[in-house]
Amino acid sequence: MSRKSSLWIDRESARDPEAGPFSSARWRRQSDEARARYASPPEPEAPPPAPRPRWWRRALAPLGLLVALAALGAVFDPAGVTARETMLPGAADAARLRRERVNGIHEAVFGVAFLVGPAFGGLLIAWVGAETTLWATAIAFAVSSVATFLVGLPSPRMPTTDERRPMWRDGVEGLLFVWNDRMLRALTILFTVLVGAWIPIEGVILPVYFQAQDAPERLGIILMAMSVGGIVGALAYGAIGHRVRRRSAVIIGLVGTAVPVIGMAFLPPFWVLVLLGAASGLGYGPINPIANLALQETAPPHLLGRAIGVLISLAYASGPVAFLVVGPMIEWLGLRTTFLVLAAVLVAVAVVAPFVRALEALDPPAEARVPTPDVA
Repeated sequence: MSRKSSLWIDRESARDPEAGPFSSARWRRQSDEARARYASPPEPEAPPPAPRPRWWRRALAPLGLLVALAALGAVFDPAGVTARETMLPGAADAARLRRERVNGIHEAVFGVAFLVGPAFGGLLIAWVGAETTLWATAIAFAVSSVATFLVGLPSPRMPTTDERRPMWRDGVEGLLFVWNDRMLRALTILFTVLVGAWIPIEGVILPVYFQAQDAPERLGIILMAMSVGGIVGALAYGAIGHRVRRRSAVIIGLVGTAVPVIGMAFLPPFWVLVLLGAASGLGYGPINPIANLALQETAPPHLLGRAIGVLISLAYASGPVAFLVVGPMIEWLGLRTTFLVLAAVLVAVAVVAPFVRALEALDPPAEARVPTPDVA
């Protein structure tokens, strides 16, 4: 390096200590910048938006799959109920029990299952979680299916290949059979209206009332009281049903269901409400066994399942339809007024029933009754 260059560098460094190309401060700053640039990786660019999943992928998401499985189970549940009730006449004959007793016991056991099942399911969820509880439910269904298969009741003759028809034609045939029989038609209409007014009381009116009070435990108590009343009523009919006229039992049951509901509609103190609910369930208890018995003794064997399926389908459909009506009614008219309207529907059914002459056919002549001596 020449002297002139050295003088220029010294002069520039003296003028600005950090301006010189070899100054320690400038070198240190450049070294720090390089170290920082190469020591830390560059910031990654934002990833492109993920493509929206197709509709079938969204449908197979966990919630969608759970809803689909629940709907699938609901499709087959009425079919299972129909098949089980179709087996009752054969079970009564094989056990040599009166059909009144068998139908009463069946409805009582069904009521016990609905009474105990939710409580037991809640305990299982608390102990082992919801997913394991669903597996336990599936295992219970499998055990029930195997037990039903092992009962060994005589099966009806299966149709041959030439006799088989589309399923919808069998359903229409069952519907026409029920409609063309005056007694079954009247009983089905009364039963459908009764269920349509009863189910919203349990499923909408009482839950809304106790939710406003923030008292879910009271809702559980009154629903349990109504279920216990139904169980006792079904067992009572199974024990003494053969001694009373069925038409009279239906009318008494309808009146016994409607009158306590009138008192419930005024929303009395809690324990009065519980007693009225139990009394209403007691009146409601014999109605299902009598309806099953009427179908079993009226429909021929090859139409029994279709006729029972009609009654069960209408009962299953009347509840959701009533929910769609009762919900807006609560918003427009208020809870108590809606409750009184449902009570009035039950009273109307109870008032009309004695004047329905077709119900006299519920009591067939003694020689037409199925001889099933009760030896138990």
